[in-house]
Amino acid sequence: MGMQIGLGVADFDLPEKADILGDHWIKKKEFHVTLVGPKQRLAKRFQELHPDISASVSRRQVRQAVSVTAEGKSFSVRPGNEIRVVQEGDKKTIVRMVEVEGMERFFEELEARLGFFIDRPPTHVTLYTLENGKPIGLHSKDELER
Repeated sequence: MGMQIGLGVADFDLPEKADILGDHWIKKKEFHVTLVGPKQRLAKRFQELHPDISASVSRRQVRQAVSVTAEGKSFSVRPGNEIRVVQEGDKKTIVRMVEVEGMERFFEELEARLGFFIDRPPTHVTLYTLENGKPIGLHSKDELER
């Protein structure tokens, strides 16, 4: 959909490669926290509330709502103490959970604009992937727990 809000995070001082828990890991080239991503299906949910509009109009209106809501906002990312190994099929990642100050206000305003509740994503930074480089998107607490 082309609509994503990711917060850049300063580099963690980590080795480029690491052997951890019997796997060979590669450090991510950049670190970020995703607040809004495609798996949240915001445009689809918006269109369900407004069945008279097309999918493209819904996408455009949601992109605009996200952009306007994010404008002028400042977020602060604080690393937490929890580190997890996440696995999905042949993909594995090592993530560090983080706190994002300002996120709740952003989502409250976005919800008011869109007219529906948005689950908060589990805020994390992917530190390493396996050598295959395939990341795993974590967009809900259920995905994180699985």
